Amino acid sequence: MPDCILIKSADIYCPDHIGRADCLVCFDRIVAVGENLSPSGIPLEFVDGGSFKLMPGFIDGHVHITGGGGEGGPATCTPEADITEIVTAGITTVVGCLGTDSESRDLRRLLVKARALEAEGITAYIYTGAYRYPPPTFTGDVALDLVLIDKVIGVGELAISDHRGSHPSYEEILRVVSESRRGGLLGGKAGVVHFHVGRENSGLEILFRIVKETGIPPSQMIPTHVYGRDELFSEALEFGNLGGYIDITAGEKKERPASDAIKIIRENGLINNATLSSDAYGSMPVFEKDGRCTRVGVAMPGGLLDTFREAVLGKKIPVEEALLPLTVNPAGALGLYDRLGGITPGKQADLILMDEELRPVHVMAKGKWALRDGKPVCSTIISRGR
Repeated sequence: MPDCILIKSADIYCPDHIGRADCLVCFDRIVAVGENLSPSGIPLEFVDGGSFKLMPGFIDGHVHITGGGGEGGPATCTPEADITEIVTAGITTVVGCLGTDSESRDLRRLLVKARALEAEGITAYIYTGAYRYPPPTFTGDVALDLVLIDKVIGVGELAISDHRGSHPSYEEILRVVSESRRGGLLGGKAGVVHFHVGRENSGLEILFRIVKETGIPPSQMIPTHVYGRDELFSEALEFGNLGGYIDITAGEKKERPASDAIKIIRENGLINNATLSSDAYGSMPVFEKDGRCTRVGVAMPGGLLDTFREAVLGKKIPVEEALLPLTVNPAGALGLYDRLGGITPGKQADLILMDEELRPVHVMAKGKWALRDGKPVCSTIISRGR
C-alpha cells in the first residue's frame, strides 16, 4: 500500500468549514490541504471524497480502557476497551483512566493497555491516579510521573463530591493540583487534574476556591459528569465563564441528553470551553436509598458519536461548532493541539469520512485506515475464538 493517500474533493471541516478541497496524507501526517492537489513522483492511493464530509478524528478524554465498575461486587466489573468499538465511533485518540476500583486494576495495567491500543493503531494517553486520595502513582509522586512517563498527561479521575471517593480536604486537593501543574510544566505536558464530580451538594466548591485563592488557572482542572444535576450544571457554566473547561459525559442523563447540554453551553457563549467524553467501559451504577448498588450498566464509545449526530441533526448546531468539543477543545485542554484536533498541514493524520447522515464510513488513524466502508481494519493482534 502506498505511504501517501490523496483524498479528493471532500467537504472539509478543519473543524472550520472550508468546503470542497483535497487532503494529502503522507505516512502519519497531513501534508497539504487545498484545491486540485496533484503531487507527482510518489506512489499514491486515491480516495474519492466527493460524497463525504471530512473531519478530524474524535478525541475522547475519559475512557476506562481497562474496564471499570465493581460497585456491586466482582460480578459488576466492566470489560476492557475494544479497538473496533472505538474506531467505529470515529474515535482516534483516547485518554485512559482508573475509576472507583484502583485495587483490582492498577496503573501498570492501564499503561500496558494504552500501549496495546497504540499498537492496534490509535493514539492513547493515560492519567495517573484514580478516584481515591492520595492518588496512586507509578513513582510515588504525581509530578515525577508526569516528568518521567511519556503516556501520563495528567491526574484523574480524582473523585470529589461523591460517596465513593475519599472526601479529600481543600488542602489535599490543592496539593494534587499544584503538583500536577508543576509536573506538567517540567514535563512539557498539560498536567491537568480530571475530576469526577458526584452528586453530593459540595459540587465544584473546592475548584472555585482554588481559582479564587491561588494563581492556578481554571484550565488546570477539568470537572466531568457535570450534567447530572441542575445545580451542578449551573456551577459548571460559571466555571466555564472563569475560563475553565466543562466536560460533558455522553449518555449521562437520558431524560435530557448530552446534546442538550452542548446546546445550552453554546447559547451561553461557552462552546470553546466545552469538551465531550464517553466514560466508555465505565460503570453506570444504580444505588438505592440504603446505599446498595442494585444494577450496573456500561457506557460505550458510541455515545460520543450519538451525541454529535443528535447535536447536528436534532439540535441543528452547525457541524463546525458541534465538532469543537470533540476535536479542538480537548486537544487544547490536554496540551495536544500541536499535533491533534484539526486538519492542517503538520497535524497527525487522524481523519473521519462521514456520509450525509453523519455516520463514519472511513476512519484514518495516524495515516492508516482503521475503518474502511464501515468495517474495522485496524490491527487487532488477538483474534477471538479458533
